Amino acid sequence: MDPYNTDGTRLPLTQRFSRQQLLLMLGVGIVILFLIVIFIMSFFDRPRGLAEYKIQDTSLHTSQNFGHLNGNDLYAYNGLAFYKTSLNDGSTTTLTAGLRLPKAASIDWANSKGALMTFSESFSQTVVEQKLNSLSQAVNDDTQQYLWYVDFTSGKVKVVNSHGLIPGTAVWSEKDNGFYYASHLRSTDYSIFFYDVGKDTSKVIGGELDLAIVTNVVLCGESETVCVVGADTNNPESKKLYSIGQDGKITTVFDAKGALYPTNNDHLYITIPRDKQAVNSDPNEDVDTDYSPLDAFMYNSQTKKSEKLGVKLTGPEINAALLHNNTYFLFDSSLDATFDSKEARNYVAGNYGDNSANSTQKKLIYKDGKNFTGNISQLRGANESVALVGTLDDRQYLFTDQSNLQLPTAQKQDEVENAVKSCLSSGAITEVYFESTKTFRIMISDDANFYKNIGTFSKCITNSGAKTLIGYNYQFAGQDPINGRITTD
Repeated sequence: MDPYNTDGTRLPLTQRFSRQQLLLMLGVGIVILFLIVIFIMSFFDRPRGLAEYKIQDTSLHTSQNFGHLNGNDLYAYNGLAFYKTSLNDGSTTTLTAGLRLPKAASIDWANSKGALMTFSESFSQTVVEQKLNSLSQAVNDDTQQYLWYVDFTSGKVKVVNSHGLIPGTAVWSEKDNGFYYASHLRSTDYSIFFYDVGKDTSKVIGGELDLAIVTNVVLCGESETVCVVGADTNNPESKKLYSIGQDGKITTVFDAKGALYPTNNDHLYITIPRDKQAVNSDPNEDVDTDYSPLDAFMYNSQTKKSEKLGVKLTGPEINAALLHNNTYFLFDSSLDATFDSKEARNYVAGNYGDNSANSTQKKLIYKDGKNFTGNISQLRGANESVALVGTLDDRQYLFTDQSNLQLPTAQKQDEVENAVKSCLSSGAITEVYFESTKTFRIMISDDANFYKNIGTFSKCITNSGAKTLIGYNYQFAGQDPINGRITTD
């Protein structure tokens, strides 16, 4: 159709096109506009500023080395020495060495000052047994439950208390120069203690709390002494955040109505409410809160507000939660659609703090691009761009967006073995190497110089530098100088 009148003016659209053509053009325009709106919304709703985080091996094992990250220093223990490695330049510093300790069950670090420890076995002819004997006590079922502190400056071990430690509850306070932790005054109660490492004193700050469980002790503010994550006896499935004041009084700060998980920020917690009223606006709708994925929230103990994170998790607990700047990372096995051993594991990353619920699911990969197949189960310290994470198979890795970290790798076995053999004359008789645990058993003559010779050998090893510390472990055993029989457990 000619779009112009005889006088040269343009015809109206209704005369130039049929009704069907006009409707078609209108429909196409609406679709194009809809797609543009969707694109804009998805752009603003997606997580912003997410760097590419990758996995880097540390050669550390959780149950042997108890690695811990503070700032850019990576702390570890190998049976011979407590040491730290700088991620800035790769240098290694020995904090203390030459102590024959029982087998460690847990280590909580006071950074470069010392370590809070519990032990599980092999107590005979150790500095712990020596200390007990000096207190007119012997190694028995009761004393094996004691909580200890190793002072790196003096190289001495100290008894913290006879009540032991509830695993995973110790937290170091740089400000207060000590550890807050949970233990039992009686077999059924939960009490919160503080150990001052400078004064070598331990005191109860919250005694015999009426709680069914305590999962975490956390630093939480100036007005409170410390905070506790736990549950009361009336509803042990619902975690709560409690504060303990200077007067020892316990106050409920927040009821998560489900899971409550601390992060590396003292004031921020991940929650997964499992109460129908909390997770669903329609209380009449049938929701299976045991298996259905539920919304995760960020709770701020300073503002007393919760923010939806834009991710659903099955729970009931997440494996680990990490915060870097305004970005959160969640690690949980429920994110994996398959448990194929060759498949890269998934994690969730997103932004928080701007009331914008957004997240994305990403794959865990190594620095070289290969798939990371480990199940992350814990967080062992973090700074602005690096976190130390542990996996269910007992390994420890760095999770980082930094490509220039200076972390020494484990040396070849023969190189380390040569260094060990060169130190044998320094108080040691012989060595045996166990490939499965990368452990050198050092045989020391069981005579009057037993402890002195352990110290001499240890000094020789630590003087050899990082190559004898990183990736390898040590055991000391007494050997009868006459018949060669092993005399220690």
